[in-house]
Amino acid sequence: MYDAEFDRAEVMLGVLSQDSATQQFGSNESSKWRARSSWFGRSTWRSGHGYSNPVKDFERELQAQGSSWKPLQGGLFGGDTVRSQEALTAYLTTFEEAARYRG
Repeated sequence: MYDAEFDRAEVMLGVLSQDSATQQFGSNESSKWRARSSWFGRSTWRSGHGYSNPVKDFERELQAQGSSWKPLQGGLFGGDTVRSQEALTAYLTTFEEAARYRG
């Protein structure tokens, strides 16, 4: 249980980092490399070795709960479901690349 919750906390920090990068640099093609999170850790290793993928877990939670999702209720992502989904989607791409590399 500790490992799963640690991975969720680590991934949430990564998704927040992704949201911050996206908000700061937008989707401008010339700054695309800067608009990516670089917050990756052992959760990518665990995912690459067949353990859960916390990013996908968060996506499922967001889809099921919508604006009632606890991070949105706490004011993260500006309380915006679209913004949170964009951050999750962008982070998932890079997370899965890192997981494959570490797997």
